[in-house]
Amino acid sequence: MADLLLKQANTNRETKKDSVREFLDLHARINHCNKCRIRKNDYCFYGLNSGQKYIMILQNPGTGIKKNNIEYFEINNAGSDREKIEIMRKYLSKWMLSQSKPFFERFFSTLKDHKLIEFSNIKNYINSKQYLDDFYFTDAVKCRAKTEVLAKEYFENCFDYLKYELEMINPDLIFSFGSRTWEIVKKRLFPETIKTKPIDKNSGMTKAHGYFCLLYTSDAA
Repeated sequence: MADLLLKQANTNRETKKDSVREFLDLHARINHCNKCRIRKNDYCFYGLNSGQKYIMILQNPGTGIKKNNIEYFEINNAGSDREKIEIMRKYLSKWMLSQSKPFFERFFSTLKDHKLIEFSNIKNYINSKQYLDDFYFTDAVKCRAKTEVLAKEYFENCFDYLKYELEMINPDLIFSFGSRTWEIVKKRLFPETIKTKPIDKNSGMTKAHGYFCLLYTSDAA
């Protein structure tokens, strides 16, 4: 997995005010999207507020969930779009504290060491959803699918949604995970690689896994 760190260039732009309505409208667009064949699968969307300093762009939400799964039941029986998003955020937190726990413990701790985020207990930081005040989480491809079926066209089809999220959040830093996520970011946002020392000298995170880049969003296609 490629962990790529992007620095947004035009941080002097005025950040948009929080608008739950904007996020609910975007959620509705994704919910009714029919651009590609994997739309028949489940999708994930976590946005309900702006104002975060950082964006985490993951590749996609993983494989589909079975119809007898409690997550599937909760999402498909939600009383409103906002409730559905809250459920998706709940399971995002659970995922971070289960199979992905070792990574996120190290990742958040590294950022804390460098004074980019603050927390006293990482489990509480995630369970309380405090991390969603610091990070806006999204996926380059919104729908669930096995990695091997994720064609380039799916990343292209979803890019308009991703670009809109970037415009709404206007982050200081963007963390891009996955080689194919990086491919679409590089192709459509034109980041400029900067030579830099590893963020964590002991782990060599930047050296081993990614790059530190300057992003000129005003020139993005």
